[in-house]
Amino acid sequence: MIRRATLCALFVILLVVPGAAQTASVTGRVTDASGAVIPNSTVTITNVATSIDRSTSTNESGYYTFSLLQPGRYRMSVESPGFKTLSRAGLVFEVDQRAELNFTVEI
Repeated sequence: MIRRATLCALFVILLVVPGAAQTASVTGRVTDASGAVIPNSTVTITNVATSIDRSTSTNESGYYTFSLLQPGRYRMSVESPGFKTLSRAGLVFEVDQRAELNFTVEI
């Protein structure tokens, strides 16, 4: 019984680990025109093919990160109180890509 459970666990690991390696990530910083960081901005990324959204907030240094993104086409938006919403479309992320995408928001 233990041997069977061990084999099942090994099989699951072998399926999951390669799948996790087939992803992309994007990180960046949100600032205003003067270069001041904008903490607590809401950054949303949308997979165009699936219409699935993920959102996060920038930290106190204005940084955000999205990891484990499926390769494909995306659009992103940044919202922060007192600033115009900023959107970017036509973003393409590929397998193992680690992209950096910074945003400069306007009042």
